[in-house]
Amino acid sequence: HQGVKGGRVEAQRLDPASFHAFMCSFFNDAQEARRTAGYRTLRAWQDCLFSSGRAFTFTSNVDGMHLREGFAWVFECHGSKMRWQCSKPCRDEVWDLLLYPSFRFPSARPA
Repeated sequence: HQGVKGGRVEAQRLDPASFHAFMCSFFNDAQEARRTAGYRTLRAWQDCLFSSGRAFTFTSNVDGMHLREGFAWVFECHGSKMRWQCSKPCRDEVWDLLLYPSFRFPSARPA
C-alpha cells in the first residue's frame, strides 16, 4: 500500500489495516526464519573471548535473532518487532512474543 512504511506511527494512523497486516506478516516471517551460522559463530566468539556477563551485543536488527541464539545483554537500537504493546486503550504491559515461539498471527489482509 503506497505510503505505508514498516512500523511508522503515521502509517498506523493513516492506514491501520495495511499497517497491521504488514506488522503481523513481518512477525510471522521472523518467527519462521532460521538462524544462520553467523549467529552461532558470533555467539561462540562471545562465549570464548569474554567471561559470562562481561560482554554485550549491540544490534540494529529488530527480529530477535540474537536473543533466540541465546546472546545475553542484547541492546536493540531500533527496538524489537518481537515485543508488542496495545495503543488503545494504552497499557504499560508489553508482550514479549519471543517467549512464545509457536505463536503466529492469523493471516491479516488489508481491506
